[in-house]
Amino acid sequence: MTRSTGQRRYHNKDVVQNDPNLKRWSDWTEPNRGFVNDFRCWLIGGGYHGSTLTVYGVAVRIVIGLLDKPYWAIDIDQDLQRVRDYVRSRPIKPQTRRLYGNGIDKVAQYLG
Repeated sequence: MTRSTGQRRYHNKDVVQNDPNLKRWSDWTEPNRGFVNDFRCWLIGGGYHGSTLTVYGVAVRIVIGLLDKPYWAIDIDQDLQRVRDYVRSRPIKPQTRRLYGNGIDKVAQYLG
């Protein structure tokens, strides 16, 4: 519990995943988990918060969960295009699809 909000602190394992094509957080390697946490810290340091932080967090989880490879082996052009194509194929609202695309762009920026 935090003193300011009286709520539990955010934790990645609390996110419920309903996409069977993505590897579960519990099955990820420790370096990939660290990468996602470092990415979140980088976003927070850049002034991102609230819903933007949540959506970009989902985007990086899609990237790591779909590609199922170490983050340092991700090809920014080919692999992230594969993730973008996957997101386009999902039955989600166009606005959400656009926001996930922005999140994937941020992952590319972080990887670069």
